[in-house]
Amino acid sequence: MLAKQSPWSIVYPTLVDVNAYQEKPSEEIHHVLGCLRELYPRLVQDVHLMITELGNVTVLWEELWLSTLQDLHTDVMRRMNMLKEEAARIAENVTLTQNEKNKINAARYSAMMAPIAVALERRLASTSRKPETPHEVWFQEAYREQLKSAILTFKTPPASAAALGDVWRPFDSIAASLVAYQRKSSISLQEVAPQLALLSSSDVPMPGLEKQVKVSGPDKGLTTSLQGIVTIASFSEQVTILSTKTKPKKLVILGSDGEKYTYLLKGREDLRLDARIMQLLQAINGFLHSSPSNCSNYLSIRYYFCDSNQWSGWSYPVG
Repeated sequence: MLAKQSPWSIVYPTLVDVNAYQEKPSEEIHHVLGCLRELYPRLVQDVHLMITELGNVTVLWEELWLSTLQDLHTDVMRRMNMLKEEAARIAENVTLTQNEKNKINAARYSAMMAPIAVALERRLASTSRKPETPHEVWFQEAYREQLKSAILTFKTPPASAAALGDVWRPFDSIAASLVAYQRKSSISLQEVAPQLALLSSSDVPMPGLEKQVKVSGPDKGLTTSLQGIVTIASFSEQVTILSTKTKPKKLVILGSDGEKYTYLLKGREDLRLDARIMQLLQAINGFLHSSPSNCSNYLSIRYYFCDSNQWSGWSYPVG
């Protein structure tokens, strides 16, 4: 019933929930999605495209790698210090030959650094799939071979304890290069989400502005039956990259009403606190609007709607 009478209100949470399942989604969600696809195929297609493309924009591959290298750096240094201490103790053992000492040090290095190597290889695998955007093509051409070589060097036990400092040096160089690149404050949408850049006059409802509107008849399409709904007309050509640690992205969307709506894409963050703050501000606005004197003065707080359950990585304005 909801899929027929109010598709706008459920298409976002339905598709997000489907994507969240690592295996087959529940029968109920599968049924709802099937109804939506049957009744409004273009709506489902456009919303799915937008969710997928914005996922690519929210966290870029160079940001993933820089975050990974920065997170691992302290742990690697700690493990290196432990290995140096072990190597010093082994060196004092006069009952072992130099060859035996080298074998013990190599085995301990491999065991100690195995978790780091696994993390690096997993990250490499995630950025070695077939690129979907020009930006991902650029990243692979610029960094894939460097990263593969650095991982191979890291997995190879050094010849001596003195050479331990060399195993992470290639990653330090890569991280420095990524830091320099990420100083840019914007990027072309065509580079990171080419299909969104081409999207025009879609059936996608403006996030945060969905309304509970009933379709008057089963044979009527969205464009003729759901009047007054603000849909996405197009996306701005440039995506602004904020300079904070997680590099949230700001983009402007042109609505079917001719208005511009600014949105913030946030990845690698827990949005539950954001959601609670937005709920508080929404409650304050409700209090302000309940007073005739405040209404006449147009008092309100501009806030961003944030749904940490259905829209992980999204904050978007409604005021």
